[in-house]
Amino acid sequence: MTNQAAWVMNTSAEPLVVDEAPMPQPGPTDIVIKTAAVGVTSLDSAVHSGAIVCVSKSDCVKIEQYPNILGGDIAGTVHAVGSEVEGRFKEGDRVIATGQSLCTGNPANGGFQLYTQVPAALSAHVPTSMPLERAVVLPFALTTAAAGLYMNEFLGLPLPTEDPSPTNHVLLVNGASSMVGSAVTQLASASGMTVVAVVPKKDFAYVERLGARECVDSESEAKISESVEAIQKYGGFFGCYDPISSPETVRFCAEVADEFDGGVVVTTLVPPAGLPKKVKATWCSAVHMAQLDPEVTKVIWGEYIPHALKSGALRPVPEPMVVGHGLPAIQKGIQQYENLPVQPPGRPVVIL
Repeated sequence: MTNQAAWVMNTSAEPLVVDEAPMPQPGPTDIVIKTAAVGVTSLDSAVHSGAIVCVSKSDCVKIEQYPNILGGDIAGTVHAVGSEVEGRFKEGDRVIATGQSLCTGNPANGGFQLYTQVPAALSAHVPTSMPLERAVVLPFALTTAAAGLYMNEFLGLPLPTEDPSPTNHVLLVNGASSMVGSAVTQLASASGMTVVAVVPKKDFAYVERLGARECVDSESEAKISESVEAIQKYGGFFGCYDPISSPETVRFCAEVADEFDGGVVVTTLVPPAGLPKKVKATWCSAVHMAQLDPEVTKVIWGEYIPHALKSGALRPVPEPMVVGHGLPAIQKGIQQYENLPVQPPGRPVVIL
């Protein structure tokens, strides 16, 4: 049995190279997945092209040696199981998982290969009724969302349940219809938060289906006052999660927070300088996925995600956009980001 991968050769946006790769083996707390589908994320594209800005070495992507293997969205069947997780997974189980090569620098942990080693803690069962190419849109977005929502250094929300107790806390989600924003909206709603979503009008119905209580038009000239009014309508301001994280959107969130005497704004890119003094803008990077508290990870990945997928409480969104079959098609998925001024309309997915 042999393994192959789509190798990233450097950070100069050169085409991926499909070649042989070592067959990964599970550590005691790992599983090895026979990959059936992979999603391509904007972070994969950014690393491929070298467009990564770091606040510090501890918060940076850990890939320092090339060639390497990217890929954080993985779906497939369990091929091998580590000795300490045999009770949770078995060979043949259908699963999704978050690839960790961006956090470890180890090519064995990247998803763009036929067999991938992943932590069992960041893996979840997929119901038989759900196609793997649909479920694969979730892992990276869910884990990125969870880091910003549940780590105490960010928002520190209550953990999600399928029957949450409502609170009078309001979370403003800017870009709630984006890939990470969709995950933030679903998880925050499952934690009892009232979500006010800032999205284009065409996306109002979509984010409401995900749990948003109220929508504000992101293209409105009065969106700051409209966001403040919506938050006051439902309770107290808890914070803002901004997956878009352009300088303009972060400043928008900060101005809303400043109306409530400050608060936390979680971003997925380095926040700009010059924000109001009482606003704490914190960057939630890919590396934070590996720093989630084990008990938090257990609840989210071991309990909430598999149960909520089965019940339908957690939706696999956005829609997968299948760009091809086989490892060579991953390059086409990366180009979906590099050739467009905005993110593609769905998650680029490759079926292996």
